[in-house]
Parts: sequence; C-alpha cells; structure tokens
Amino acid sequence: MSTQKILSLPLDGMPDEQEYADFEKVLSDAGIRIQIKEHIASDGKKMQFLVCTWDEEEISEKRSRNAGRPRKFHKHTWAEYDTLKAEGKTDAEICELLGLAPATLYRRKKERKFFLELDQKEDSKHFPI
Repeated sequence: MSTQKILSLPLDGMPDEQEYADFEKVLSDAGIRIQIKEHIASDGKKMQFLVCTWDEEEISEKRSRNAGRPRKFHKHTWAEYDTLKAEGKTDAEICELLGLAPATLYRRKKERKFFLELDQKEDSKHFPI
C-alpha cells in the first residue's frame, strides 16, 4: 500500500533562490520533497505551484529511529572497578582514575545491578563500564 502524499500550493511569483534552497533543505531533511511546477490555465494564464511530496512511512521511520547521542565506549571493565573498590578506593577516586563522570558510574552500577538480578549466573566482571 502506497503512503505517498502530494500537496500543491499556488505561488504568487517566484521565490528567492536562496530562500527556496534553504526551505528545500529543511523539508528534505524531514523527508519532504518540493519542486515548482508551472501550469497554463485554459485562459492562457501561466500559474506556478509549489508541489510537496512525501511518503508517510519514510517520515514515520525518520521520526522513530534511535535518536540522541550514542553511548561512549569505555575500555574499563567491572573487574577493574571491583579491584579498585577492594583496595578501599571511593567511587569518586575510581571515577577520577578511570576517567568516568560520577553520574555515568552510578547509572552503570544501577544497570549492572538490574542485569545481575535477572540472571544470577551472569558474570559481569568482563563487561565494560
């Protein structure tokens, strides 16, 4: 089933080329294609239309894809964390040594606890922080 949609808007004169290019860029990033088409009416009058076409499925995919910044991968593992903790280091000292933000460490500790509760046999020592 096609979800192609078309919208035609009459124009009163030609748009400025730079403004048109900027407008086209913004809409194309959103999945909407535009072009100017001319039509000659039965009375001989030339008319111009801005024609917009888009695919609803394509736009839906663009809106629902994973957004946001991907996680930064750290080379440090939970085994390193556990070793430093056993040496008596505080979380703040460990963060400084490993180059982690405290909020990141606490968030990852919460996730680790959640996954360990799901599967008690899981050994997370070799997983990255």
